Amino acid sequence: MNRLAEDQACWDFVVDLYAKPGVAQACLELQERLGVDVSLLLTALFYAVRGGLDLSAEQIEKLDRRISGWRAEAIFPLRRLRRRLKSGDLSSQPTDEFYRRIKADELLAEQIEISALVQQLEQMPGNPAAPSSRVVIERVIRHFAEASGQDASLVDDQTQRAISILHSSTT
Repeated sequence: MNRLAEDQACWDFVVDLYAKPGVAQACLELQERLGVDVSLLLTALFYAVRGGLDLSAEQIEKLDRRISGWRAEAIFPLRRLRRRLKSGDLSSQPTDEFYRRIKADELLAEQIEISALVQQLEQMPGNPAAPSSRVVIERVIRHFAEASGQDASLVDDQTQRAISILHSSTT
C-alpha cells in the first residue's frame, strides 16, 4: 500500500475506533492519568490489528522518542490553549470561533503525528504470530506509565477497565 493510502487507512481506523462507545473516555482517562499519547496508542493498535505488528517495548520507546518533540512543541500547546478557552474565561462569539479553530488545529497536529508514526511503522516487519491487541495496548500504556512514574497504576481498576474497552473495541 502506498504511504498516502496507508496514512488514510490508519487515520480512518483511529477515527472509527475513537468514535466507538467508551473508547474516547478510556483514551482520555489514560492520557490524563498516565500521560499516554493516544495517537501513538491507536496507531500501534492499527498496526497490531491490521498488520500483525508485534511492537516491542524498545520499538515503542523509539517511536515515542521520535515523536515527542512534535507532541511537546505542537500538540501540547494547542491542547492547553483549547482547554483554557473551553473553561469559558473569555466567553464571546470571537472566542468560540477561535476555540473551534484551535480544536481543528490540534486535530490536524494529531493527524500529522499519526502520519509520522505510519512512516516509521511501515519500516518495521510484521509478525504472523502477533500478540492480541490487548498485549499491544498494555505495552504502550506501560511505556507511558513508567515514563510518568505511574507504573503502579497499571493494575488499578480504572486502567484495566480502559484497557478492556480498547481491546473489546478492536476485536
